[in-house]
Amino acid sequence: RISGISGRPVLVGICGRAGCGKSTLAGKMKEELEAGGVRSVSYSGDWRFRLDSQGRKAFINEKWLAGLDEYLRAINQFNWWDFEKIYADLDLLKTGNKVFLENIYNRQTGKKDTNLEIQGIKDGVIFYESCILGGADILNNLDIVILLNTPDEVCFARLMEKDSKRRSFPDMLSRQLVT
Repeated sequence: RISGISGRPVLVGICGRAGCGKSTLAGKMKEELEAGGVRSVSYSGDWRFRLDSQGRKAFINEKWLAGLDEYLRAINQFNWWDFEKIYADLDLLKTGNKVFLENIYNRQTGKKDTNLEIQGIKDGVIFYESCILGGADILNNLDIVILLNTPDEVCFARLMEKDSKRRSFPDMLSRQLVT
């Protein structure tokens, strides 16, 4: 069994930009660990987006019209996630408690239309994946940080394939530039 510090699970942060393979890597590592008898949990920071895709687009467009300074503040992705909720969720998971997530962001629809229950674990591995893991304070709580630096053309191709089902081509290009 894998055991973290002080009898808690190992907390692994996986970060990198959109389309770099964070979710895929977390899923594959989770499968490998579970095949070896190690409990693991995956948690996506995207579930705690403050706005859905349309809301973020409207917010950015509104700030664009307000001027360059407002636009630059709007595209600062640190403001896109609710890190207080993310950290609270991770704390619950680390202590073996369930986390109930309501109206979370759904990557397939771009809407906050999904509910999810995740069972915490007292040993094993928790994978936390997000483009941005949070402020410097989260680094003290992570046992391992993995930064994925996937080539631009690979990220772009993955985003184009995934987003073509629900976004226009100009919206996809804009997303690539912002993220």
